Amino acid sequence: MYIKLMRCLLFMSLAVIMLCGCDGNTGQEALRVGVRSDVINFGYFNESTGKYYGMEIDLAQELAQRLGFNKVEFVPVDPYDREQKLENGEIDCLIACYTITPERQERFDISSPYYIDSTVIMVENSSMIDDVKQLLGKKIGVMENSSTAREITAALFEQGIVTDYTEDSFHVAEYSGGVTFCEMASYDELIAALEEGSIDAVSTDECILQQYKTEEQSYVDIDISEHLYGVASNKDSALTNSVEDAVQGICTDGSMKILIDKWE
Repeated sequence: MYIKLMRCLLFMSLAVIMLCGCDGNTGQEALRVGVRSDVINFGYFNESTGKYYGMEIDLAQELAQRLGFNKVEFVPVDPYDREQKLENGEIDCLIACYTITPERQERFDISSPYYIDSTVIMVENSSMIDDVKQLLGKKIGVMENSSTAREITAALFEQGIVTDYTEDSFHVAEYSGGVTFCEMASYDELIAALEEGSIDAVSTDECILQQYKTEEQSYVDIDISEHLYGVASNKDSALTNSVEDAVQGICTDGSMKILIDKWE
């Protein structure tokens, strides 16, 4: 009887391990997801309720369920520390308005895109800037540790508005080929600087700027670049393949559209 009982327990244990391997669950009860806490409709922490809300929050919960985790542990990240927290193992994956780029794909495994956004430039209506050519000689505010300044300069160079741009040698703090950039640590700082007039324009993803835009502000008509957001995990991690399969399923079965419609 004792031997049969031990065999039964061993079989059950092996079954659990096999199931965990199939669905991506690394043995933890909670999937630790790095999310934004300051982007309304994507990842936002409400101090009054003590809860996170937004499309990416719902996506994280759906992803965890499909991977077989019992719950999600939300870990707030920002553009400065999100990659470090992923590499250090503080989080299992990143769902935080994280744009897919070749450079990032060299460091991390990133899923197929679940959302498409665009880089936009916003100005105060009182600036009288209503044409992209009027950005020549202006100071544009961007977030630190972002690729926005490079994208703007490339777009202006393609249109012949600035005449100095080399992708390999571009450095945001040193660039002075027709526009200048001011890097700041938060979106609130960028908007305050725009309203105060210490910068002439501000640029970042449209999904972020739309929460700040008022009737006194407008977008400059220019196509800069599209941003494809993906779920990032560490290279060759136990989650990589399962995350990709889950994201593809969420996007193809209509679940992602439901989430986007809910929050837009």
